[in-house]
Amino acid sequence: MFKILRILILSFLLFVEFYTLSAQIINAELIDYKTNISFENKTINTFKSYRIKINNRDGEYLSKISIPYSKLEKISNIQASIQDNSGKVIRKLNKNEITERSEFSEISFYEDHFVKEFTIKHNTYPYTINYSYNREQKEYFHICTWFPLINLEVPTTKATLNIEIPKSFGILFQSTYIHDFEIDTSDSKVNNYLWQSSYEEEIKFEIGSISAYNFCPKVEIVPKKFTYYAEGSFANWKAFGNWVCSLNSGLFDIPQNKKNEIHFLVAGMSDEKQKIKKLYEYVQDQTRYINISIETGDYKPYPASYVAKNNYGDCKALSNYFRAVLETVGIKSHYVLVNAGVGLAQIDKSFPSAQFNHAIVCIPLKNDTIWADCTSDNPFGYVGTFIQNRDALVIKKEGSHFAHIPNLTKNQVLTTRTIKINEYSNNEVLADFSVNFRSLNFEYLLHYKTYYNELQFSKIVREQYIEPCFDASNISLHKKNRDSTFIGLTYSGKLKNISKSYGNEIVISLTPYIFPHFEIPEKKKLPYQADYPIYEIDTLEYIISQGYIITNQLVNKKLSNDFGSISIDFYAENDKIIVVKSLFLNSGIYQGEKYKNFYQFIKNIEEIQSRTFIVLSKKI
Repeated sequence: MFKILRILILSFLLFVEFYTLSAQIINAELIDYKTNISFENKTINTFKSYRIKINNRDGEYLSKISIPYSKLEKISNIQASIQDNSGKVIRKLNKNEITERSEFSEISFYEDHFVKEFTIKHNTYPYTINYSYNREQKEYFHICTWFPLINLEVPTTKATLNIEIPKSFGILFQSTYIHDFEIDTSDSKVNNYLWQSSYEEEIKFEIGSISAYNFCPKVEIVPKKFTYYAEGSFANWKAFGNWVCSLNSGLFDIPQNKKNEIHFLVAGMSDEKQKIKKLYEYVQDQTRYINISIETGDYKPYPASYVAKNNYGDCKALSNYFRAVLETVGIKSHYVLVNAGVGLAQIDKSFPSAQFNHAIVCIPLKNDTIWADCTSDNPFGYVGTFIQNRDALVIKKEGSHFAHIPNLTKNQVLTTRTIKINEYSNNEVLADFSVNFRSLNFEYLLHYKTYYNELQFSKIVREQYIEPCFDASNISLHKKNRDSTFIGLTYSGKLKNISKSYGNEIVISLTPYIFPHFEIPEKKKLPYQADYPIYEIDTLEYIISQGYIITNQLVNKKLSNDFGSISIDFYAENDKIIVVKSLFLNSGIYQGEKYKNFYQFIKNIEEIQSRTFIVLSKKI
């Protein structure tokens, strides 16, 4: 059957590739990692060097080196070599072995990021890879985010971050889980900052936890004042917002022919919200999203004329374009920065810095506020899982402030399912399914339907949305209209392992809610986090085969506490039994004793399900 917490599993698939579940064998080690940063004529020069010991074939994936960078950076002096176990250099990298490419992603056809990469390896273990390079940045608003590790599954013996900063140049910094820190002010011209750390206890993936990188040692450094297209400051959030305003200034240059088209679209419309809806859908239909990160890439949006001409843009460009479209018909809006994505990320408001990875638009109305993600295919007014329930910085000249994007409510995440079971034979049943998906599954299916061909889409639906024991046919996906916030899936076929025959009796198990294998409390290290509620209602209709009667007592069941609730109710109607099952899980962060209680709650639900069944016996 459809797994109730597939939402949770899909949300964290993005992290699985970074973690390993077996730590008995150390496949590779980061023996020494140096980062030296200096300033020269307002240019940041960063030197990085790595010594990686490869102990066996399973650690050899680290022999493929990738150095990402943006168009605003210059990578030079790449050097690499291999030492055997005795310390002898047995190979050096040739420059012609270094390749360069654009860093494409699955959801974009163009990127502003690039990668220099090479592979250097040996056939006898252990061996050590040494490599280093220089990075130069002439314009910047961020100095570094430093983790003393290269991978969550690779231990670090020693890592150092050294920064030489002119005394006249101020910085702001914040360190987490790093206590070995020194400042040397003896030089008359520069201050020397030194952080030292290691990473010995690997942090592993756990079901339902936010990224383990949140619990790693880290140093974040930003300049107090900077020049990046315009003068800026991290003195406070208001100053940062003023700098973003200056970057966005003068970018509403929509061509006259587009202005005429926009005015024509809303001609005769008096309702402002309906105008906004019409123009939002216009931008959705006319443009495509491309991925240019605002974390490490260019923070300045492309002008509206660029999007109007090319019909594509990143989150900054599309947000700026939509604001320009609204401005054309006299509707005011605000540019908004948010840390979006899988796992609710908290903004540290005590440390003004670029803690954002996405740009959206806020349109305040008299009795409402609209949050518009211009990279999304979602319906107008729908606040999806990507941006819901988090603080966002609303950019206004001399008035930038934080606002909270609403969370998805219980009814907005409701998935309903109707299952009609018609016939029982040979330990299998014939059944018809009708499911209405909301929240993450709605968003995923909408994306798959839009961007994948029929063959790819059918494969995804069968693998991810239909029970593995179900021989499905007549699969159909349908969306009521453009404004629908749910998507329907219907299919039919044979479902195994639900019923079992014992002589003159048929024992029917209720299709259960299936949970992932949560870590037992004694082994749980990271907090469990549910970003939004999970709510499902199943209506199961069992046809009683002719000549059979119900012979066990059907008792309604209910369990409820602060974590959520489950209920199972039975209704008899002539020749059928109707079972209504409901499961609700609250959003929240659970750790320690609270996680222990949550874990027990899930186990109690599983026990209730295992003890609930229907027995049909032949009439005598």
